[in-house]
Amino acid sequence: MNKLFPKLKSCRLMLNEVQSQDDKDVFEILSDEEVVKFYDLEAFNHLSQASELIIDDLQKYQNGTHLRWAVREKCTYEFIGSIGIKYIDDNHSAILGYEFKKSTWGKGIATEALKQVIHFLLKDDMQQTYENKNINRIQAYTMQGNLASEKVLTKLGFQKEGLLRQHGFWKGQYHDLNIFSILKSDFSS
Repeated sequence: MNKLFPKLKSCRLMLNEVQSQDDKDVFEILSDEEVVKFYDLEAFNHLSQASELIIDDLQKYQNGTHLRWAVREKCTYEFIGSIGIKYIDDNHSAILGYEFKKSTWGKGIATEALKQVIHFLLKDDMQQTYENKNINRIQAYTMQGNLASEKVLTKLGFQKEGLLRQHGFWKGQYHDLNIFSILKSDFSS
């Protein structure tokens, strides 16, 4: 049984489900070395990797453990990035991740899109409108040196909680990660 995917809007953007026909756009973003520089995966080198990711995300969504929005320009419907969350139900938490085309960097697109997702996850009636997830905390990890992402998170009200030494392992090495979070009580006040 297919669930109704939550659609979000902002002034310039529409956030909806990533679809199989988005594979070329997903590939374009995730094959860019600069985009994935601070990401926990190697740059894609085959279109099939994007197709597999889309299918995997859809299965995780159907299982209720994951949700990934396509971020599109409202006027052109162009796919310009995506935002994903992974639920950690027993802790009422979600982990946030995102990536955007380089052409959107520095234009406030990430901030505008993430603001909609945060509002959706933390607003008081969210648990009645989306599967009783009752999210109290959203957290995000950034690799050391990813100052642009840290700036976006801070602008949105996330607080830096500290450094997780060698918390990540990808691209053949360990990485120190900063952890940021925003709570429902932060969002409400």
